[in-house]
Amino acid sequence: MSKPRYSAPVRFLAATVFAACLLAAVAGAATAGAGKLTPAESKWFAPLATDYGKFALALSLVQSEELAKNALVTGSTTNHTLVETLSIFTSCKSWIKAAGKAPTARLAPFLTSMQASCGHLYTGSLAIAKAIGALREAEGQKAATLLKQGTTELKKGSTLLAQAERQAVAISGSSSLKR
Repeated sequence: MSKPRYSAPVRFLAATVFAACLLAAVAGAATAGAGKLTPAESKWFAPLATDYGKFALALSLVQSEELAKNALVTGSTTNHTLVETLSIFTSCKSWIKAAGKAPTARLAPFLTSMQASCGHLYTGSLAIAKAIGALREAEGQKAATLLKQGTTELKKGSTLLAQAERQAVAISGSSSLKR
């Protein structure tokens, strides 16, 4: 069995650092003028920037984890790594819900994109988990269908997450944010 490229704590740390950089870039751009965030907006936005970083990192890892040897075999090390990444997507809705309503109308489209992204990421991760279960039950055709559905949903979630990033850039006035 191959070991995961990075352990869960390292991936979490990387997501946190990414989110901090994202928040710093947004805050820095806001103070530079174009779309200054109010203190209430900044306070509301900070945890969502952290969540964005977690989702973006997980999306960057999930495809290679899914394709890793034995990733779809229950109990394998690579399966455990994949399931940990998918669990980030299943937690997505509750993290976004915890942020509450956007404090201003200009942040509402960003929140809507994050919520829609989470819906697709959640659905996609569940489909992949069901595919793993179908393989365990030797239902190859069902597993293939579920994997395809899961991948499609994750792609939709990724597209909406990128849209949320563009909206954050438009609000903050920063063009230096990179996915």
